[in-house]
Amino acid sequence: MKKFAWLILLIWLLPNGLTAQAKTDLQDLIDETPANGTLQLKKGEYEGPFTISKPITIIGEEGVMITSEAEGIIVDNVNGLMLQGIQFETVKTPLKVTNSKQVEMIDLQFVIQEESVYFENIEQLILEQLNVSSESKKHFSQKPNGIDIFKS
Repeated sequence: MKKFAWLILLIWLLPNGLTAQAKTDLQDLIDETPANGTLQLKKGEYEGPFTISKPITIIGEEGVMITSEAEGIIVDNVNGLMLQGIQFETVKTPLKVTNSKQVEMIDLQFVIQEESVYFENIEQLILEQLNVSSESKKHFSQKPNGIDIFKS
């Protein structure tokens, strides 16, 4: 009888343990990537918000999406950041970068809901192939800006 109970326990724990290990959080991947390193994101949806506080390159393969009921990615005081090939669908600010240098954004898509993409106090900001759209049915005068850039 004891062997049977152990077998049932093992069968119940085995799939649950593997599932938990297989699912990786994007914040963990960002934190594990060394400074000045490159993180290659596989196709999929990543639930934010996420914080970046070191120089890093993040490249998404086709089909990478950052979603969040709040902000998407928040970056502050970073010297060297590149994001490429990522789609953002968030309720609040999809990407907020402040007090940073050498910031490069390439081939990013933003679906704006309540707040715009935000850059403030950035030295050497490069924006290439950005697509900013809104699915809001509000009058254009009530929609947020697509991109806000201050003191940069």
